[in-house]
Amino acid sequence: MVHFKNWKSIKSIRLNMSDFNNSDNTNQNYNIEKDILFLDISSRATYCYTLFVMAGLIASTFICKVFVRICRGGRNFEKLDILFYALNFTDLIILLFSFSVIAYRPKYLQATMLECGILSFFFNIFYFNSQFLHVSIAFFLIVEERCANVSRMRIAVDSAFVWIVFAAVCSLFSSLLEAALLGFEQNLNKTISCQLDPLQAKAQYDITKFVTSIVIPYILLMISLSVCCFMWKRPDHKSTMKARLRVISALLAVALVTLVCRLFYNCVLISRAIRKLHSGNDYPKHEEALMCVAELVMFSGSCISLVLVIFLYKPYQEQLSKSWRHLREFCRRITHRDNHRNIMEPTIEIVDKKEETASMNIEEQEGDNEGVTKVFLET
Repeated sequence: MVHFKNWKSIKSIRLNMSDFNNSDNTNQNYNIEKDILFLDISSRATYCYTLFVMAGLIASTFICKVFVRICRGGRNFEKLDILFYALNFTDLIILLFSFSVIAYRPKYLQATMLECGILSFFFNIFYFNSQFLHVSIAFFLIVEERCANVSRMRIAVDSAFVWIVFAAVCSLFSSLLEAALLGFEQNLNKTISCQLDPLQAKAQYDITKFVTSIVIPYILLMISLSVCCFMWKRPDHKSTMKARLRVISALLAVALVTLVCRLFYNCVLISRAIRKLHSGNDYPKHEEALMCVAELVMFSGSCISLVLVIFLYKPYQEQLSKSWRHLREFCRRITHRDNHRNIMEPTIEIVDKKEETASMNIEEQEGDNEGVTKVFLET
């Protein structure tokens, strides 16, 4: 009986071990399926983003061409043009930062915490700068109308460079605040998988970024645009209202696209911060895939903004229509040359035949003349 009981206990232990091994195998298969799904999502998102990158690079090339053409022509820049050039340059730099993400997908850039913090700091400068430049353009529109009769105030604040510096200072202080909240002081030489908004940062980093990049700038933007519309409804500003509405439509389109793309990204950051507060830095694969997509959506906002500005802002519209006109004229010239060549080819052959017949007639006349001279000499 003792041996029988021992045999039954050994058999039950074997069954339990087999169940444990089966559960381990199922967990491994489940993790492999998660990894495959993450790789599939990140690769598809990267392929889609390449289309936005190409459109953004083409648009930024056109904007640089317009800028160089104005510089060579010796014309003075309008103040709003300078602000929009600064905004477009900032979006272009953000687009270039995206190459540090897509170049290593589906993996991440391996760097020390110090290097990752420096990369995140400079990225945040341009990230916040684009947000505060929207506010600066709206403030500039208000000040340009309100301070028209105040000479000293107009000289002080009616300069585009003053508002560019204002946006740069605000973005610099916001980036310094974010760098202080990273929490990388103790392990600066530790190698990590680096993101532009690092996963290893504190939860306060993500929450502060949402407040400083979404809440504050867009509240200021909506207040300033409302003030602009209220001012331009007055009868003494009706003449400039139509021209200003074009500027506001371009600014609103760019701001709304940026808001939609970055709001999705910041919502993912907030959900990441909530998870950090509850369970530390344990980040599941499906949320990592969502973060990958959110990063590319945020970068695509800058690409779309560059394209929208070309079609909505009046100086770019004029240059685009001129370029289209030149392209059409060039194509017409090429087709006209081809048609002209096709018409001239048979005439060239006819001319050659006429020349041959004329030369033959001349030879016959010369032969007749020689015969006449011979007869004359014989006589």
